[in-house]
Amino acid sequence: GDFRIASGCFPENHPESRGIVTDVWQLRRQADAGSTRLITRMFYSFRYFEAVTSRLEIAGVNLPMDAGIMPILRKESIPRLRQDFGVRLPRSFAARLAAHEDDPRGFYEEGIKYATEQIRRLIAMGVEGIHIFSYNDVELITRLSHAFYDAVADYQAGKLTLDPPGEQ
Repeated sequence: GDFRIASGCFPENHPESRGIVTDVWQLRRQADAGSTRLITRMFYSFRYFEAVTSRLEIAGVNLPMDAGIMPILRKESIPRLRQDFGVRLPRSFAARLAAHEDDPRGFYEEGIKYATEQIRRLIAMGVEGIHIFSYNDVELITRLSHAFYDAVADYQAGKLTLDPPGEQ
């Protein structure tokens, strides 16, 4: 069989990392040891994703990368994301979620909407793969799968372009 190894990549640094240089060095070592692909942890700000992509390119780590998308579907998950994973939310996204803090369904919808925007932007950027953390949620999987295929079709038809850089 064709066995392959993927390595985890942390756009906002590994929680136990000593810093950016250590993270990149670790990924360089893993690539040299046979890793064939990278899968990122979830991220919500594209500046972190773009920065890690640039750092890896400079370090000569030229592996295909799957971007990790984990929709935020419940307000209770935000403190855990910050505390346990050190994940930061763009102010604009945090404000969008805050507008639904007393409306669980609206919060869920906003999380799916943002994840869909992330998928569209990643495809426009030419990312080779997307890994969706799905929580075994059938509705989420169905909707984001449709969003993914719609974005690919738009990209192939030349209808999907990168928006000007914003806060993301």
